[in-house]
Amino acid sequence: MSEDEPLYQIGICPNCPAQTQQQFLFATEESSGPMTDLGKLVAYKQLEIFSLFRCVRCESILFYCTMPETTAGIRFDELDYYAVEGVARLTTAQFQELSSLLHSTKDESILDSSTPELVKRCYEIGTKVRPISKDLYALQLRKTLEAICKDLGAPDQLESGRRAMLWQQIDALKEKNVVGSFICDAAHKLKEISNNGAHYSESTVTDGDIRKLEHLLRLITSYVYGS
Repeated sequence: MSEDEPLYQIGICPNCPAQTQQQFLFATEESSGPMTDLGKLVAYKQLEIFSLFRCVRCESILFYCTMPETTAGIRFDELDYYAVEGVARLTTAQFQELSSLLHSTKDESILDSSTPELVKRCYEIGTKVRPISKDLYALQLRKTLEAICKDLGAPDQLESGRRAMLWQQIDALKEKNVVGSFICDAAHKLKEISNNGAHYSESTVTDGDIRKLEHLLRLITSYVYGS
């Protein structure tokens, strides 16, 4: 299977028939309880995989948490099986047994309704330039992320006095416990994808990139500003 070929789960959308496909978009993992043997890290007591899927029928974005069930700990040789893209390679029965749906965005707009006006204005500018250029739209979604970081109190400058880059602002919010690991990783992914619109390159921003950017921004505002 090509690295660019989409991955899917089947029947994990609560709004659609059992045979409907859900496309894998993004995932990150969190582990705890490190287990050592002769001073070497060999396993973790607990592993959580947070993932996003898009239902191809109703367009809902599904936020799942997958927790492998084992009493002996998760060994390193099991991590590839469970973690990140591994959740899309589990059978439907395995995924449903090990996973819990945390959030669904059915019938929701891109931004959470409680998103501050400063952030909304950045996004609204993006909607106006989208028909003209996907690159410009991607850049404006990146600017919307910058507005979120500013609203949450991310520092403009580093201790050295140099201007803080976006990735440093994202990390600073995580270090201050303003956002959790999953939202931090989602913000970094948004920044990474939008980079294609920021620099001259033969690789242009695709419709798939735009969908991922919108889904990530929706997730971020939902968890940062949602009730």
